[in-house]
Amino acid sequence: MELTYRGVRFGEYCSDEEIFADLKEFSLPMCVVEVASIVLGCIIYGVLHGLGTAERRRLLIERLCQLGHDKFAVDIESESDAA
Repeated sequence: MELTYRGVRFGEYCSDEEIFADLKEFSLPMCVVEVASIVLGCIIYGVLHGLGTAERRRLLIERLCQLGHDKFAVDIESESDAA
């Protein structure tokens, strides 16, 4: 599955264990690239495996915490509580 942004290919989903993304041309901070990659990977994985919204959200929070981005996981949890 190819990943594009505004018609520009920046990567691909290879398998459950591998996503390739080259975001250099967008000049994003590394933290943004890391979080975006985690979010994108979780969305693709969740959709391809038929996970519901709550399951995808749990997966995303778990992965963000595992990879040291707890701050963003807290934001997702509080957003979920407000809904």
